[in-house]
This record gives sequence, C-alpha cells and structure tokens, in this order.
Amino acid sequence: MVAALTSLAVGASCGFVSLFYAVGLTRAQRRGRTTPALWRRISFGAGIALLLVSLIGPVDTLSGEYFTMHMIQHLLLVLIVPPLLLLGAPVVMVLRGLPPYLQRPVFVTVARNRVMRRITHTLLHSHVALGLFLATLWLWHVPQLYSSAVNDELVHLLEHTTFFWPAIFFWWNVVDSWPFRARLSAPRRLLYIFLATAGLKLVGVLITVSGQVLYTAYLLPRDGTALTALDDQRIGGLIMWMGGGLYMLLPLAVVFFRWAQQDAAATPAPPARQSTGAVPSPPRNDREPL
Repeated sequence: MVAALTSLAVGASCGFVSLFYAVGLTRAQRRGRTTPALWRRISFGAGIALLLVSLIGPVDTLSGEYFTMHMIQHLLLVLIVPPLLLLGAPVVMVLRGLPPYLQRPVFVTVARNRVMRRITHTLLHSHVALGLFLATLWLWHVPQLYSSAVNDELVHLLEHTTFFWPAIFFWWNVVDSWPFRARLSAPRRLLYIFLATAGLKLVGVLITVSGQVLYTAYLLPRDGTALTALDDQRIGGLIMWMGGGLYMLLPLAVVFFRWAQQDAAATPAPPARQSTGAVPSPPRNDREPL
C-alpha cells in the first residue's frame, strides 16, 4: 500500500512540475522574456525521466532483491538526477508556470518570508550542504538502517527523501542553475567536489573490501543466478567506489576548465614590442606655437 501511494505521489509530482515548467516556458516565450537554452531544457527533461526510472521504474523494483540495483538507485538520486534538474533552470520556469492565483502566495512565502529565507540560506551554505550530503550518505549505509530501509517501505521513503534533498543543496553550490549562480569560487568548488568524492569513495571501499555480508536483507534465495549476496554486495560497492568516483571527475573537469578559460580571458594581452628596425617617431610638441 505504501509503495503504491509513493509511486503515485512521485508520478504526480513529476507530472505537475513538468507541466508547470512547460507552461512557464511557453509564457516566457510569448512575452519575449529570456528562456533557458535548449540544452538546459533537455537536461531538465532527462532529470525528470531518470527520477521516474529510479523511484517507480525497474530500478526500484529490483532494488529490493539486489544490492547492486539499490546502489545504482542511490547514485541516480544523489549524483545524476539533482544536477540535471538544476541545470534545467527549474525555479524560475516552474514559478512562471504556476496558476496566477498561486504565483504570488508561493513567491511571497518562499522568496519574501524572513524565516524561509533564513532556512534556505542555511541549508544552501556550502559547509551545511556538504555536511548533510556526506552525513546522509554514511548514515543510510550503516547495515542496520540500510536493512530497515529495504524491509520497511516508510523507512525506504524516508531514505530516498533524505538522499535527494541534501543532494539538491549540495549540487546548488556546484552548478549554475540559471538565472542563479553558485556561490563558491572555482577553487572552492574544486575542493568542495573533491571532499564529497572522497567521502563517497570511502563508503564504496569499505563495502567492497568487506569479507562478510553487511546487509542481511539481501540474504535471499537466488534461483536461476550464481550471484551470491557477497558478490552482489562487492559489485555494488565497486559501483559506488569506481563508478561514482569516475563520474565525479566530470564536474571537477568542467569547473577546472571554466576557471582556466575565465582566467585566460581576464589576463591582459602583453604590449606589442617595437621592431628594432623601426625609425622612432619624433617627440610630440603639444605646446601651442608662440
């Protein structure tokens, strides 16, 4: 029952957000306002599609049977879906797409309410966002909590919620979600991503090198497959360790090369050197003749 309601809620939420995004985009185009580039719209659509696949698609169905699939689900929710959605510039487009009677109340509540602004500012602070990102990642991979999430649908829903939203806060400091810009400078973004990658990979390493099954919820009969629970766990650990680590090289590379381009553009061109064979021009007399 809980699983069915969760799937319905996820599907409806994604549907409404996509609808408001499309309406907001259409309204902005009609009024001659600036709209996100095509690649940003594609990014948003891909993020919504992958969110549906991870939460109500085959990945979610198999995550209760295979640790590997559950790990893929987690990486989708933490590493892939959030930056895709943020790159799609959803905040402005969704607000513009809301019905007129909702636009002002939502805008006033979110943007002008002092308490909401303080909470948002705190959650988006780089130290808080990174801490929440790593804390939830580590906490939910404690064997007892992880097994509870596999066996209890309500705990599973809580797990996914606390994975997804801290990941949104984390990636807000990395990607530029038009028309907003990430607060961190390029060097600090590199360090920020590096620390997150180190924490992510360490979890994967500990899971991979474990000589025993940590997550007893996956000690199930596996008819028709030679994959043991320990092998399944090691593959899942490798996916987080190697797959997640390699994926994080992409934002590191993007931030680094954009920083290099900005630095090169800001460097003034050296003055032209005078040819040794050129005849020097006579000194200029700016005084008026007597």
